[in-house]
Amino acid sequence: MKKFSFLIYFFIFGIFFVMSLPYYSGDVKNHVIWAQSILDQGIVGFYERYFHDYAFQSYPPISTGLFVVSLGLYNLLYNLIHFLNIQIPVFPITTDLFYRRL
Repeated sequence: MKKFSFLIYFFIFGIFFVMSLPYYSGDVKNHVIWAQSILDQGIVGFYERYFHDYAFQSYPPISTGLFVVSLGLYNLLYNLIHFLNIQIPVFPITTDLFYRRL
């Protein structure tokens, strides 16, 4: 039983380790640009817009909506960390710098 639980912990640690590695895909930048466009200009005419130097938007509306939701959550969390960093001097500035790089 101990060997089985060790394998489970090792597997879970491996998943977290792999997910923590910095990985960049060009699609991620496309998704952020598309989501920001929807937040700035609205959904109407989204598929007719031209994004210079970025891929043509070809994802279905549900995926695009999830991109918008995830960008909104990212902006909300970034603003919260920035607010805490300014208001509470004990709050570590390295957290703000780390989150800004994401």
